[in-house]
Amino acid sequence: MTRDADYLLRAYCVDLPAFNALTHKISLPHPAVARVHNQIVMDQLKSEGPLPT
Repeated sequence: MTRDADYLLRAYCVDLPAFNALTHKISLPHPAVARVHNQIVMDQLKSEGPLPT
């Protein structure tokens, strides 16, 4: 990581409303979280392949 981040969380969400809920209802209200920086990757996974590592 090249920024001032303390943690990297990789999350797979079914859609943008689910991602919004993860960010605004779970991550940001947590007392240990001061701020969130998002980088969204829009990519379709192969249905027959494994999840990326």
